[in-house]
Amino acid sequence: MSSLFEDLRKERNPRPPKDNPAASRTSVLGNAFQGSGDSDPDEDWLARFPKKAAITFANDLSSGLGNLSSPLPQPVESAGYLRGNQLSQGPQQSSAAMRAPLRGGVRSAADALALLNAWFVILVGRGGTRIAQINSDGTLSYLSQADFSVLVRNISVSLIDNKGATTFVRAEKFWLEHPDRNQRTPIFDPAEKPGAATEGTYNLWHGFAVPPQRGWAKQRRLLRHIHVILCKRDRAKFKYLMRWLAWTIQNPHLPAGTVIVLKSRSQGTGKSTLSYVMRDLFGRHARVFDNKERLLGRFNADLETVCMACAEEMVWAGDRSAADALKSFITGDTITIEFKNGPRWDVSNRIHMIMTTNHDHAVQAGVSDRRFFVLEVSQEKGQDARWFGPLYQDLGDGGREQFLWLLQNLNLKNWHPRNLPKTEESKAQQRMSADSMARWLQSCIEADALVGGLSPISLNATITSEDLRKAYAGYCNQHKAFPVSENVFGRQLTAMFGAPTRMTISGSTQRPRAYNIPDSVAMEAALNRYLGLNDRPSSERRPAAEGIESHNRA
Repeated sequence: MSSLFEDLRKERNPRPPKDNPAASRTSVLGNAFQGSGDSDPDEDWLARFPKKAAITFANDLSSGLGNLSSPLPQPVESAGYLRGNQLSQGPQQSSAAMRAPLRGGVRSAADALALLNAWFVILVGRGGTRIAQINSDGTLSYLSQADFSVLVRNISVSLIDNKGATTFVRAEKFWLEHPDRNQRTPIFDPAEKPGAATEGTYNLWHGFAVPPQRGWAKQRRLLRHIHVILCKRDRAKFKYLMRWLAWTIQNPHLPAGTVIVLKSRSQGTGKSTLSYVMRDLFGRHARVFDNKERLLGRFNADLETVCMACAEEMVWAGDRSAADALKSFITGDTITIEFKNGPRWDVSNRIHMIMTTNHDHAVQAGVSDRRFFVLEVSQEKGQDARWFGPLYQDLGDGGREQFLWLLQNLNLKNWHPRNLPKTEESKAQQRMSADSMARWLQSCIEADALVGGLSPISLNATITSEDLRKAYAGYCNQHKAFPVSENVFGRQLTAMFGAPTRMTISGSTQRPRAYNIPDSVAMEAALNRYLGLNDRPSSERRPAAEGIESHNRA
């Protein structure tokens, strides 16, 4: 099995001593989850997380997500931010910390220019011209010209004219009119260094909000929560989710093209915990959206610098216009940004999204949809303070930093989030999102008969197009559903059941078009293929209702 975890270099990964050969075979995560080397006075790990489950979980990470049995690499410097496996310094951190304080007084032209350029920048871009103050951590705070004027009004600049006379001007006028003022074009590119690293530009990417730190003790409860609660101990789901999270951290400059959807009917199950953690990792580059208008509507300038979007309790089902806009938003290469009463322009799409919801029909997933990874969250630890209390305590005590380190060091090779496994939850969303014809066929499968007409008709028969259409129209009328057009109806029947034939009717010269409709098991297989689902016919079917006559009139 190929390893996802990058093989650590020899100089960072020395061989274990000869007198301890077992060290190389010891599973780091296995030890961590069984409490080895780290006592837990408040919790009996083996009682709450059985040894067999712990070993299985460790194997998922050590064999499926990479070889974690080797010694851990040395911790990175906490003053930096990791992008993928590369260390880059925080935005303007050292220069901002070493600059002179912004104090009032009279300064020479050279000193005033250096001081103001260290504290302020003028950003000239498609969104207009803005003055920003450079904070100590390299982040920017946008200022109105009036606010800028107040900040520097107590600073005067002494100038000597051609005649040797000294004049004094306000710092605001001096700096704004100076040809060498700190003026740059704003960009947002997480693949590049933050801040004013490139001449003439200012990168609005600020790096991750926490420093990565090696270790397992403080992140193991989070890993257990992901495995047990979010993925219900399902290996395939767990591996995809961990890969998706790692890919998002290692590629903040690229759109994932897929969305993680965490759903449960009950509240307090912990479905938002992962969302909280990812927001903490991305810091300024994360946003919470609680309505569709904020995410997809106009006046969305803040989206330009967003890498992690957390959508909470949004209802997409039934809103096809918003659902179509969301699909384009997920897979599109660009996003249109618009300022209120200002310009519009396109920027690169950097957004990775996690959705949480209590609704059964969470997303509008179309035919063969490959955008949504849907998980039904377990309710076994809902409202359990003994589960969530220590979990959040660990996250606050270094668990987020350790989780960031893990995600940055998983070796994904050529893996991409579009390698999406089809979960049963995703299939359920597609069935609920299907058009009225697919829902009608699903009702026929469940009833083991053609429903919607004046009386049920047996399946596994040759049925005329007219009778099929009447049954479908009756179903739509009964369920207040919008029917597809007659042409679409015929094309979909042909796609699922083959081309129509001409039926011969005894005593009649007419030869109407008809379709060979299979039994419910074959019908479900055809419907699943049409919806892009795997063929999983039900093992049990209801017997045909009494009194249903055969419709084969040949």
